[in-house]
Amino acid sequence: MALFNKKKPEPAASAAPVAKPVNPDDIWNTPSPRRRQTVAVKESKYDEAVPETLEVESVDPEMIKTKMAQLEAELEEKKNQPVKTHADYGTSTVGREEIIDAQTEYEKLYVVEHEKYIRSHQEEITEAKEQGVAEKMEAMYAEHEAKVAEVENTKFEFSEVGQAEVDKKLVDLPYAKRPEDYAEYKDIAAVASEPDEAEIEKLGVIDHSEDPDNIGFVDEEFLAKKVEEFEAKYGDRK
Repeated sequence: MALFNKKKPEPAASAAPVAKPVNPDDIWNTPSPRRRQTVAVKESKYDEAVPETLEVESVDPEMIKTKMAQLEAELEEKKNQPVKTHADYGTSTVGREEIIDAQTEYEKLYVVEHEKYIRSHQEEITEAKEQGVAEKMEAMYAEHEAKVAEVENTKFEFSEVGQAEVDKKLVDLPYAKRPEDYAEYKDIAAVASEPDEAEIEKLGVIDHSEDPDNIGFVDEEFLAKKVEEFEAKYGDRK
């Protein structure tokens, strides 16, 4: 039983690892590693991908350190500069001589640029040779004479059509009408005869005897009677 009651010896305590401080300069001074990376390259979407190994070089830490120092110096310089307002800037106007000088320089530049533009847009027109012009004219004359001869040699056959056939065709047309078919030709005989004097006298005279609003003829006696009745009834109203 004593065998099982024997205590095991405690292991010796190991020393705890001590954290090593990191020096920032060690990071900046670490040489930049060169990394190799394999990528698939295709000339176009229809080609097959071809593996290609690229060597990627990281940015030099020393260059980053220099750029950061320059940036911090610029920020510090701007921070120490006083704030400028509109009063800190000059308010002097531009002199007349300065304006004239600028205008003169602009006009000189315009003349130079304008001449350059004209020279660049001039078209070279070559002079036509006399022999070539004569050949073109002869070809045009020959073509014209050939067309005139073709028209002169063409025989056009015309057949004469009688008046009876023309009248028959006109009557058969859907839009052709005979004179008696028009309303204005129905009384052509009455209009053609000489008018009667009595009919001429009626022109411009309108008979209102049959009108519904006809009041008829009023004689003098009836009118005088109505006037007396009106004065007897309404005469004292003034």
